[in-house]
Parts: sequence; C-alpha cells; structure tokens
Amino acid sequence: MPASALTDQPNIHPVTLQPFSAAELEKYGYEKLREQVVAGAKGGSGTGGGGGGGGSSSSTGAGSGGGGNVGDSTATSKQTQEIHRIRDETAELLRQKLQDREAKIRQIEREMAEKEKTREVERKVFQKKFGAGKDL
Repeated sequence: MPASALTDQPNIHPVTLQPFSAAELEKYGYEKLREQVVAGAKGGSGTGGGGGGGGSSSSTGAGSGGGGNVGDSTATSKQTQEIHRIRDETAELLRQKLQDREAKIRQIEREMAEKEKTREVERKVFQKKFGAGKDL
C-alpha cells in the first residue's frame, strides 16, 4: 500500500487526495473504511506497541485496556465474519442475477421457437395458396 494512501488527514480520498463531500462520506461510509484501513496498516506494520493498541481501540472498541492481543483477535474475528457475510451476500446477489438472466434467455428462446413455428406454418400456407410447390 502506498504511503500516500495512509494519510491521516480526515476526509481525504487516498487515490485522488481530494476531500470527500459530505454526501459521499454518508453514502459510502468512507470515514469508517478509512479508519479501518489506517488501523489495519498501523496494526500490520508494528508488532504491538502504541500503534497496534490505538488501532484496535479505534476500529472496534472491544479491547479494554491490557488485553490488546485479545482485542485484536476479536477485531480480526469480527472483520473475518463481516468479510464472510459480505462475500455471501454478494454471491447470493450474483446467483440471483444469473438465475434472472438465464430465465430471460429461456423465455427469449421459447419466443423465438414459437415465432419460427409460426413462420413455418405461414410459409406452408403461402406455398399452398400460390401453388409454389407445383412449379418446382
């Protein structure tokens, strides 16, 4: 992760380095995400000390003083559960979209088959009506 992405300035987009609007912060939850990223970067780069303890208390609030490692474990567990939940929700949404798309494709194929049958009948009627089959 580039150092520029770990800016401590509040409400700054890590890629564009421009401030987020209030609507973006509210809609997408960038502030919470930024806190998690900064806390994760501080916790991942250090082996404990002040950086790791501060990160766990700001990201989860679960640690109570001396149990820094327990708080980090709980935070990791909560983050893992959140990741699994989001992944499952995303997979379910994708599954639903795929099923909807397949249903639309099946319906279109049925309609095309019906139209082809109709065209075949119309062609036979047209041939009988004009006697095209007798000349050939």
